[in-house]
Amino acid sequence: MDLGSLYLKVFLGARSFKSSQLDSLANAMSVTDRLSSNSNDRYFVTKANVAAFSFGNKLLFGAGYYESLTESQRLAVAAHEFGHVLGDSGEVRKRLVAPAAVVSLLLSILAFMGTGSMVALMFVAVLGFVAAAALLSSLDSDHYLRHEMSCDKLASEFVNGKSLVEAIHVAESLQRATPKLMASLWKRLGAKVNESTKMRIDAILALKGPA
Repeated sequence: MDLGSLYLKVFLGARSFKSSQLDSLANAMSVTDRLSSNSNDRYFVTKANVAAFSFGNKLLFGAGYYESLTESQRLAVAAHEFGHVLGDSGEVRKRLVAPAAVVSLLLSILAFMGTGSMVALMFVAVLGFVAAAALLSSLDSDHYLRHEMSCDKLASEFVNGKSLVEAIHVAESLQRATPKLMASLWKRLGAKVNESTKMRIDAILALKGPA
């Protein structure tokens, strides 16, 4: 188990799962070499209120979001996240995921030292990660919108764009019950109805799908 998996399991309460469908899509998109070489260590779900994002050489899905999607919508979301793995060369990880993980780790250690409770540790870890990621993404929203749209475009070359749009709408419906603190992170999958979301959806629907 590498450090990324350890963090996801201990601090975000994530569990790993295997998926032959996601592996096949990864092969088609030529991203397999950038994912964990261990097929048991590539895909995770967490009860934290997040949609989906790439975490180094892994994908992390919010359990509630993942379970609300159809198989084609899951593949569409995964294709979008594979686009992050292929396209950012670690940029998003450096600018968003890694700093959020550091904040989460430090806050959770302080919580555990103060309370001695693993429950408090996990709660603060999740809250710290989501809050830090939300703040960082909102500070550079134009950059993230451009990157989201580039990943949408790449994903639409391999999956049905309509399924990706549907997944965005699922995220929207789940976000309505999400605390405002977490709303910015959900924007990564178009969770809030705004001009940026409309731009993404219109661009996706205008793209030519896979042959």
